[in-house]
Amino acid sequence: MMSVIQLILIHLGIIIMILNNFLAFKTKKILKKIHYLSAGDTAAGILILISLMLSKVYFLKSLIALLIILIGSPSVAYFTAHAILKRGENIGDN
Repeated sequence: MMSVIQLILIHLGIIIMILNNFLAFKTKKILKKIHYLSAGDTAAGILILISLMLSKVYFLKSLIALLIILIGSPSVAYFTAHAILKRGENIGDN
């Protein structure tokens, strides 16, 4: 059974993810979209995985997933933004 703290962390993660997806949908600049999506997914994933780490059953699996998210999500966003800038594509400055 989940504790109140776990439920709060999961719901907070869901709210952050929805909010950042909404912000990414509203902006026109591609680099801001990448930033919003990366930051939102990373923060929400961290909160959700911390809530799973509080249960003893999923601790190790959640810790491994947390490390993957902490390294992978910002790295993918950086390399995607770098590739977009290097190609000189229209990044929505108008």
